[in-house]
This record gives sequence, C-alpha cells and structure tokens, in this order.
Amino acid sequence: MRPDLCGDKLEVMHSAAVSRPQRWYLVPLRVLLVTFIILTTAAVQGVRVHAPVTQAADNLGKPQTRAITITRDGALYLDAYPVSLEQLRASLAQYKAANPNLPVVLKGDASAQYQKVMDVLELAKSLDITEIGLVTKRATP
Repeated sequence: MRPDLCGDKLEVMHSAAVSRPQRWYLVPLRVLLVTFIILTTAAVQGVRVHAPVTQAADNLGKPQTRAITITRDGALYLDAYPVSLEQLRASLAQYKAANPNLPVVLKGDASAQYQKVMDVLELAKSLDITEIGLVTKRATP
C-alpha cells in the first residue's frame, strides 16, 4: 500500500470541499421567487365564482384573452377589476381597437342573473367581438 497516495486523496477531497463556494445566500432568493410565482398565479385567476357544470369544459384561455366575470349578485368584473356595463363597453372597445380578433371569456356564477349574462353577450355582439367563450366546470362522473 502507498500511504502517501491515500493521504493525497484525502487532501484533494478536503480541498475540493473547501473550495466549493458557499450558496446559502441563494435559499432566501429561491423562497422569494416561489412566493412571487404563487402570488402572481393567484392574482391572474380573477374573481372566484361557482361556474355552471358541463360534460366537456375545455380551456379557452389565450394570451390576450379578456375575462368578464358576473358574480352571484350581478356585479361585473373585467380581468378581476369591478366595472359598470358602460365601463365594460369602453374598455372592450379599446381592446378591440388594438386587437381585431379579441378573444373574450365570460365567467358567470351558476346562480347569476340571466339578464346580466344576456346584456354582456349583447354588448360583445355590438362591438363585433366574435371570439367569446363561456367558462364552465367539468362535471364529475
């Protein structure tokens, strides 16, 4: 046996462990990044409603899709911001001017007033918004 070789190996291993940079400072940055991702994802989802249930609910979301939400009490939201019907018309007209193929999804609470849903659909039709989808939940078998 060669004791000096064994000693060299130990010394090399020890020097590699010492020369590795300490990365403990990255732990808080990772925690902040994960927290930011979770909070951003939660903020994008919009207003929580109980969507009606259907058998085939596909994801209609596109990058520039605008979400209109009607709550149980009839309140209107555009991308999680409360709006009146007139404000909704003005905002959608601006978005439509910027993007002629503006996609819109309508999220209505299952117990929302049907007249409010019809008012929003009529408004979309008057602005010539043809790409409109209704958000539902998939029925559980």
